[in-house]
Amino acid sequence: MRESFVFFVFVFFGLMLLSCEEDPTSVGNDLLPPGDIVEFIELDSYLADLAQESVYFDEEVFLGAADEILVGKNSGLKSTSMMRFFIPITVETGRLIDSSQFNMISAKVILKPNYVLGDQTAPFAMTIHTINSPWFVDSFTVDSLYLLDYNQENVAMNMEYSDTLITFNLDTAMVLSWMVAQLDTNIENSHGILLKPDETSDKIIGFRAFGPDFQNIQPIMEIAYEGVGFDTEIFADTIWATLTSDQHIVEGQITETSEDIIILQGGLGGRGALKFDLSSIPANSIINNAQLEISYDSLNSVLGNPFVDSLTVTLLEDYDNRASLDSLGFFYLTRDGDIFSGSITRFVQRWLYDEENNGVSNNGVKLALADELEFVNKVVLYSSQNNDPLLKPRLKIIYSRKQ
Repeated sequence: MRESFVFFVFVFFGLMLLSCEEDPTSVGNDLLPPGDIVEFIELDSYLADLAQESVYFDEEVFLGAADEILVGKNSGLKSTSMMRFFIPITVETGRLIDSSQFNMISAKVILKPNYVLGDQTAPFAMTIHTINSPWFVDSFTVDSLYLLDYNQENVAMNMEYSDTLITFNLDTAMVLSWMVAQLDTNIENSHGILLKPDETSDKIIGFRAFGPDFQNIQPIMEIAYEGVGFDTEIFADTIWATLTSDQHIVEGQITETSEDIIILQGGLGGRGALKFDLSSIPANSIINNAQLEISYDSLNSVLGNPFVDSLTVTLLEDYDNRASLDSLGFFYLTRDGDIFSGSITRFVQRWLYDEENNGVSNNGVKLALADELEFVNKVVLYSSQNNDPLLKPRLKIIYSRKQ
């Protein structure tokens, strides 16, 4: 009897499920008020032929915050660098210097390249110069470089190059004078050294900049010395001087003028602006997803090694003046093949709220390379004005609204 009841229950619920599959909207549909039914709509800029516009431009960038230092020449670009070192001096070392019992044997600067723009086998050379005037990483620009006071004499000796290591020696008397200045507050401290690319160079090389996470790979100076101990015995030791500040400046310009492309250029602040007409979406609609796709021109792009395959997207407060709303954060677009893509859902939602409801006007977005401070990669994208509609930037939106 129990088995028959169980069989009846299974048959009953099976018929109920079958009925739901054949007419899934009939049960309970009349119970929902018309105003509570949600409609989902997909808008694709390709299919809807949304009006759009784009442009590329350049903005002044401050490279003092970069995690990389660049030196060299390639692709119409020239990068010059500056470095300042901190030399740790113990009480005992200070006593030796004050008593003229400190004999510096060598001062070797060690650089470990981790980036290159251009052919790895291309020639590279640079000269090193002492800097006489102060410089500040938070405000140094190309104009500042032209005004910088430095000695014309090349102070580097025994310079050696390889793909993974560059070393050169500095004059020991000069470095000792830096140590004396650190000990005596009445003496102006060193302003460091200038790394200037030679005209024969045909590649740009990068090194890790100052930072707590880069202690083992950032530039360092090895100071070998001899001293006289309290027992008058001569001993040998080494001091490791680390970076306290660094700066690189990139000279060059974006020369292309085509409206068919957007050029993003690292080091020079080459950015893009992009705007879609979304007036067809009712105000206060709920944006469930907004995906931006931009086609990439690999043939005309110039990339170093390594290359970070991502762009940043920031809201624009003013499309014509390129003023951005950095306080609202940014999204990443990552590259897969010849397409950069990523979600900008929150931005599109902000455009559709009225300004009294935490919204902003639709002035488009700003595009930049995620590594534009560190490297000098050039990425070419296809623009809104491109003749091929399939190459234009694409925005795919899924939004919902109540019926």
